Amino acid sequence: MDFVRSMPAVRPACNFGPREQMNQITAFIDASNVYGSSVNESNELRAFTGGLLKESSNPKHLLPPKPSECKDSSGQKYCFKAGDSRVNEQPQLAVMHTVWMRQHNRLARELSTINPGWTDEILFQEARRIVAAQMQHITYNEYLPIILGGTFMEAFGLVPRKAGYAPGYSENIDPSINNVFATAAFRYGHTLISGLMQ
Repeated sequence: MDFVRSMPAVRPACNFGPREQMNQITAFIDASNVYGSSVNESNELRAFTGGLLKESSNPKHLLPPKPSECKDSSGQKYCFKAGDSRVNEQPQLAVMHTVWMRQHNRLARELSTINPGWTDEILFQEARRIVAAQMQHITYNEYLPIILGGTFMEAFGLVPRKAGYAPGYSENIDPSINNVFATAAFRYGHTLISGLMQ
């Protein structure tokens, strides 16, 4: 897998100093990889009917196409549009984006059946809220305990509560990811990508 140096970005205080990376999606576990990090990105992905996200027109319920992303001029490669611009970097990533888009649409349809009076906006936002909660649940209950282990999860207050909420949130804490984490620890995830897809 090729690694390239991150693009430089303006530092938080607009001063000189070490190079900082430019994040493409939010630092929160908010499903921005599915919905984008801005209202404009989100609107480009929405069908604006029934709270649904856009799908390709074929019957396989794939992500919507984005031919401008394809580097292959032969027209043999199918490229997708998702909330994260890296969706076309490798097939497993495209599959994950497709799964979450389908989950959103499944939830929106289910919510519409249960609440027939809800508008497109309410259906979309409620399905989005559930998808983000599912991502957080998977991250904190399934993924991180395997990667970090119970001792570290407890030491850093990462163990989810059985009920209620964690009181540790502070709007004064910068949630962005620093270069040390992004260029070292976060690369761990790349080692989990299989070189062979069957």
